Amino acid sequence: IESQRRIICQTHLRSISNAATMFRSEMRKPPSMQSLIDANYLNSESTICPDKGKYSLDESGRAFCTVHNCLGYCTPVSSVAFDNAAKVEAEDYENFVRRYNNYWSRFFDPIGIRFKLGDRIEVETCILPLIENSIYNRLREIVGGSPVHLNSRLITDGTVASVSGKLNLESNILSGLNRMRIDTLPTLPRIEDFIGNNVSLHFYDSDVLFTFSESGLSMFGSFMGLEEQIMMGLIASSVNLPLYGVVDIKNEESARIFIRDILSVMERKYALREDEFSSPFTIESYSSGQYKGHTIDTLTLRLLIIKFRLHYTIASGRLIVSTKRYVLEKAMDSLEQPQPSDVGNVQFTVKPKAVDKLMPMLRIGWQERMREACLMNIEPVRVLIECHNATEQTLNEVSKKIEGVTLRCPCGGKYRYDVERSIVYCTVHGNKYFPSQPPQVSADDEFLSFLNRITDFSVSLRFTDEGIMTKVALDLEKKNQKSPTK
Repeated sequence: IESQRRIICQTHLRSISNAATMFRSEMRKPPSMQSLIDANYLNSESTICPDKGKYSLDESGRAFCTVHNCLGYCTPVSSVAFDNAAKVEAEDYENFVRRYNNYWSRFFDPIGIRFKLGDRIEVETCILPLIENSIYNRLREIVGGSPVHLNSRLITDGTVASVSGKLNLESNILSGLNRMRIDTLPTLPRIEDFIGNNVSLHFYDSDVLFTFSESGLSMFGSFMGLEEQIMMGLIASSVNLPLYGVVDIKNEESARIFIRDILSVMERKYALREDEFSSPFTIESYSSGQYKGHTIDTLTLRLLIIKFRLHYTIASGRLIVSTKRYVLEKAMDSLEQPQPSDVGNVQFTVKPKAVDKLMPMLRIGWQERMREACLMNIEPVRVLIECHNATEQTLNEVSKKIEGVTLRCPCGGKYRYDVERSIVYCTVHGNKYFPSQPPQVSADDEFLSFLNRITDFSVSLRFTDEGIMTKVALDLEKKNQKSPTK
């Protein structure tokens, strides 16, 4: 209850500070609490502290509370005397307890967390099974059951990220595929007779044509289910970045027969006719030679004027499929190298050291984020200079006093005020009318220095009788080891 009171008071303090700034801008004189109320810059609710503190303004326009102090230096909750709660506060707390016991406790209570620090940072959690979560139930249906060795992963020198998971042979998806098999070619071997229990998908380093906007990705969740979102993501990624997938195979001969016969049926059904307009979608497969003694086949999918090719082979107990021939060959080369075989249900891995061709685009994206963050400070800086008499030298001091924060450029730029034109700009990023950004990331950026030390990042998930076991792991280079700058 006291934490909620402090949050409400902080909101009031910020409202008072904003009202004082607006008053200075319009009336051209310092305000007082009473003048803000009389001129309707503040409503009555913003002048009442939940802990019965009294609000005031100093000469600079900083708002104070006699109980919670000011923005940036709020009194800790433990230092505020708490005697009793209002009826509304007691009812709100009782409702919170009831909702937690009836809902959240079934999902996240209790949670066990373990940390391990050093050159390898690990965070492990244990959460009770999410009984009433649809995404969880769907995921468990596909990859649930006892953890397995995820040995379908084939990591190459150019693999920047990979997702591997258990393949639940009793899932409804495989049951549906088997029903289709029976309807189409009942003599084909059953899928579970030749397919293994895990699958993986890998992203290969390459130049990209476009990137995704994080702000626009949420729109897909409003009209797409989980499977549709995953499929659309894979299609978009395959156009932009080479992909290769690996499926664990128990019986190579049965797998070859299944693929050959099912493609034969599909080719006849979607064959290219003399009138191309009567067959907008066609399928064609052919052998495209050998590599290291293994036959490579190509599957061509044509939709109107667009052709999409998949290259695949079966080797060493694995079905390998890739959107690029050279990436498939790289994956086949990795069959001769020792590969990780972690135990789990799902694992996501990122290899930052493999990022090379993709690095320029990542640098640009990072610089754009810093530029956007910097330019969001331009208007607050102008207000502090024009309404609170801040200077370029006292800007951070005045900002800390009035807003409770300091306004800084992430790239170390300085905010300048052009008196003649009454505009604020950053020495690195300009302003919103004439934005700019440096082509390279600063070598002094501490966050990027930390990222450059990461050699491996992984997130793994295991379903157990006790609950969901997750592990997030970061492998770091030792500080005296310097990786080459990319």
